[in-house]
Amino acid sequence: MGISPWLILAVGLATVLGLMVLGRVHAFVALVVSAMVVSLLAPGVTGEKMARVAEAFGTTAAKIGIVIAMAALVGKAMLESGAADRIVRSALRLFGPQRAAAALCASGFILAIPVFFDTVFYLLVPLAYSLWRQTRRNYLLYLTAIAAGGVITHTLVPPTPGPLYMAACLKIDLGLMIVVGVILGLPVAVVALQVCHLMNRWMPIPMRILSEHASAGQEACGRLPPLWLALLPVVLPVILISTQTVANLWAEAPKAPTSTQWVSPAPPADQPGAVRPNADRSSDAAQGRPTSVQQASNTAAVQIAQLAKLIGDANFALFLSAVIALGTLMGYRGWTLRQVAAACEEALSSAGIIILITSAGGAFGAMLGQSGLKEAVQHLFPQGSLPPAGALAVAFLTASLLKIAQGSSTVAIMTTANMFAAMGAGADTLGFHPVYLAATIASGSLVGSWMNDSGFWIFTKMGGLTEAESLRSWTVLLALIGTCGFLVSLLASWLVPLV
Repeated sequence: MGISPWLILAVGLATVLGLMVLGRVHAFVALVVSAMVVSLLAPGVTGEKMARVAEAFGTTAAKIGIVIAMAALVGKAMLESGAADRIVRSALRLFGPQRAAAALCASGFILAIPVFFDTVFYLLVPLAYSLWRQTRRNYLLYLTAIAAGGVITHTLVPPTPGPLYMAACLKIDLGLMIVVGVILGLPVAVVALQVCHLMNRWMPIPMRILSEHASAGQEACGRLPPLWLALLPVVLPVILISTQTVANLWAEAPKAPTSTQWVSPAPPADQPGAVRPNADRSSDAAQGRPTSVQQASNTAAVQIAQLAKLIGDANFALFLSAVIALGTLMGYRGWTLRQVAAACEEALSSAGIIILITSAGGAFGAMLGQSGLKEAVQHLFPQGSLPPAGALAVAFLTASLLKIAQGSSTVAIMTTANMFAAMGAGADTLGFHPVYLAATIASGSLVGSWMNDSGFWIFTKMGGLTEAESLRSWTVLLALIGTCGFLVSLLASWLVPLV
């Protein structure tokens, strides 16, 4: 008799958390070791149990590796070219000085789509210094507004690693994941901004640091690209990937019979072999056979759908985005190819670590899938459906507990998504599209950020706050954002299930 899938799941989670929390082992090593442990416990041919870990690792890397690498190049180029600076300045000009917090939140919301959160915070925090020097108030409001906008899209919208991995793991169309992530994130950002205002009233914290970041401000070095060009690397992949989503829906729509189903009409009895175009077309239409116009339409539809899939492929879309971003860098900063290559190497070095961790998470999830967990869940719920609200609540709490235990939102997202993927969570079992499950997991990964989270220390040290002040501001803010995201996802899954 084999080992219970639930016991294998418990051992796998205990191995991940034990290595990372108690052993202080790097996330990549912890996930690979856990994948090996789960694979050894799961059913299968003994001699293939290590090979399937490596195979699953490679499968995940094939899905997300190029996208993450290109996103890192886009983020680096936008920072160096002044494109990110242009977006921030335009937001401040649009919202006005009285709504500077909304401008900072909107800037963080946009920039955290292609750029990692810590980089976005480094970029925007000098604006908080500058605004405080001008007004001598609302310092905490500016800091928390930057954080709120950045963490929402960092966890909800691809191509950042967490949501990108969930899209692949839960088999969610990437274009749909982007669109739904942005739509769900907008009301959460509005609520979060109001929370930032309340916190600022309760804790009027002054700026205490005057570092090189504060003195540097947000001064432009050279010309800045126009707003449309600055936004193009962010907007273009969203548009292109969405075209693939539309093409997939089009491909699934009923079509007229193809040419292989064509049945030539019999020639008229009075004139054997004669052709009467009008009569034949009428006869074809009446008998449900495709006319030449329908054939041409079907052929054109197939060609358009294939073209949309080509340009809407995430790898190709992010590649075009990187080309535009790097071209903008060279055009507006006058960098040589050698300088661009050095910047690319720096960006790809950080992206490589993310790819390794994410691929290791994919291997861990695949091994959980080999354990028989899906069948165990189906046996637990013989009707074939999980309680919808209960499934989202379990996902939210699981991601929150993992976040509290080990500190990384990305690891919490991957581990929770792996669990539900191994259970066979899909539209047929959930009663709604799994994109809402992904949004709930992302929301849960924000709850419980404290001293073991690198984001906590970035906020604390860059903001010049004490640990106690960060616990009362950053930790509480992210918990409220996560809870709000869960409630919005739950409501959306009920109102617009997308199934």
